[in-house]
Amino acid sequence: MRKIYLLSPKEYSAETIAVAFAKTSRSPQSFKENADALTESSSAAFNEKWVLGFGHNSVAEAAIIHIAIEGVSRMVVEIIESCRLASYTEKSSRYQTYGSDSFYIPEFSDPKMRVEYLSLMNDLMALYGKSLVEIKKLVSEDNPRKEEETDDQYDSRLRSKYADQARYALPQSALANVGVTINARELALLIRKLLASHIKEANDVGAEILSFAKQELPSLLKYADEGLGYLDTFDSFVPDNKVDATTYHNVSLANMDRFDDLARIGCLRENLSIRDIDSWLATASKEDIEGKILKLADGRGEHDQLPREYEWFSISFDIVADNGALYELKRHRMMTYLPQMLTARMGWRVPKMFYDAGLVPEYNEMMERVSLFYETLALTVPAIAGYIIPNAFLRRAYVKMNLRQLTAICELRSKPKAHAAMRVIAYQMYEAITARHPFLAHLIRVPVTDDAHNMSVKINSEFFSQ
Repeated sequence: MRKIYLLSPKEYSAETIAVAFAKTSRSPQSFKENADALTESSSAAFNEKWVLGFGHNSVAEAAIIHIAIEGVSRMVVEIIESCRLASYTEKSSRYQTYGSDSFYIPEFSDPKMRVEYLSLMNDLMALYGKSLVEIKKLVSEDNPRKEEETDDQYDSRLRSKYADQARYALPQSALANVGVTINARELALLIRKLLASHIKEANDVGAEILSFAKQELPSLLKYADEGLGYLDTFDSFVPDNKVDATTYHNVSLANMDRFDDLARIGCLRENLSIRDIDSWLATASKEDIEGKILKLADGRGEHDQLPREYEWFSISFDIVADNGALYELKRHRMMTYLPQMLTARMGWRVPKMFYDAGLVPEYNEMMERVSLFYETLALTVPAIAGYIIPNAFLRRAYVKMNLRQLTAICELRSKPKAHAAMRVIAYQMYEAITARHPFLAHLIRVPVTDDAHNMSVKINSEFFSQ
């Protein structure tokens, strides 16, 4: 007889629920009977033997906790959100604004350097606050208040437009809140990443999470603070990675699977071996092959993902974009995302509204200050240097994804309400894949009123001046 019910965390601990699920593989009892027969000590003993001793780590995936993390820098949020198998809800810099003192202050051994850091951060946050006011005035001119709107309602409607521009001045030291829903197996990895980091704030956050999480998951996190060395990928060497403005391009195609791999997608549902598929492909026409690839997506609704077969084909990109845009790209976690070090050596973007608001001289002067102080920090305390980098500065990331994920990114991030710099990335990805395989334009549904290249150029010229 079918039964569907919850094992409530109000009634059972997370570790007990995990063990109750694990026992179903060999026990004929119901989940509830297994859970009722367990105690905290017997659950811990089970995890000690099977999870920690024999490496049956999938058991830990059934123990889920929710963690509220407040007042941490965006530097540390990036580490937290680097774990794929978790859910995150983060304070948005597009829909919320930051106070003038809302930034992290790392520890400095040199008092003079600390004073310079505080001066720069205070001035950056002052520029951010000023830009909120001035750009809001511009936005309000094009978006008059509706008769029935209250002050709060009107500001809420405008905020995503003016805060989205002002956030280019926000440094990575800006404080954020993030809610994390995560299973014990992934949590152990997250804690290790934080403890292994070269950033002391991350070490402190990792230790704090481990301290209270062990109260809920005492056995599953027993060794979470061991074997840390291989996780710290920080290199104190800071490369001279300037970008030539004459050759600058957001998205470059780094690599792509062979056409054979793309062609096979259309046959993967058939009961054939890869050898049989390749035999058919050898004699089939290009039109037949393309038709079979597209046919798999027949009937796909507006909110439907592509079928999993489209994961068979992979594409890699070398992306140079402002850090604010890459912050959004990394949220598509079902891909390999490898950001390079934050530096001030690749230049910065100037949103057009800063020109319109008369803020560019002050803005560029501030970015020059960041660049100069960055060189000092990079030579003396490189672990701290990233904190001062605003969203405006360019950064490189290597990204590898399958066709299914690429389609999801292009379709979602090309929409008019998406962040402008992220729209450019989406269109340039679309341009790269359809230049090689034009028929895929029928598969990837982006709003194109012109060719993809002109769309990205148009968005760049509309929103950015330099």
